[in-house]
Amino acid sequence: MTWAAGIALTAAAAFAAWSAWSWHAAALSTAGATRDEAVTAGRALIATVTTFDPQHRDQALAHWQSATTGALQTSLPSAVPPDGSATTGRVLDAGLSDLDAEAGTAKLLASVEITVTGEGATQPIRRTRLAATMTRTSSGWKLSTLEQLGVAGS
Repeated sequence: MTWAAGIALTAAAAFAAWSAWSWHAAALSTAGATRDEAVTAGRALIATVTTFDPQHRDQALAHWQSATTGALQTSLPSAVPPDGSATTGRVLDAGLSDLDAEAGTAKLLASVEITVTGEGATQPIRRTRLAATMTRTSSGWKLSTLEQLGVAGS
């Protein structure tokens, strides 16, 4: 075996050992589980606050309240569709842009499809992008801010 082949073999073995250790450490890490939990919760929370049934207004508002915290919880009732239309939100894709597991905060970006039904439904299906800040509370993750993101070129 040549000298160069020996170095290449040693480097490959070192890389394989490092990869195995990294994979094992990630599998045991709670950060990955926390991230997955936050994304799953965020998807459900976004779907909740983008869904409204005027036939069950009080129940819809109660769902909104249970999905939010802080100033968002206070301001969200003003988002009730004034024309009596119903909305159904479906999260197409979502991911975290930031997670601070120790502080219990996360930032989520989501692509959402909102179906609007009722007399005022001029645009029955809307697609939007939302940015949310989530806070972990004693009863789980909650949305603490929610902002619609602009689309480039619009």
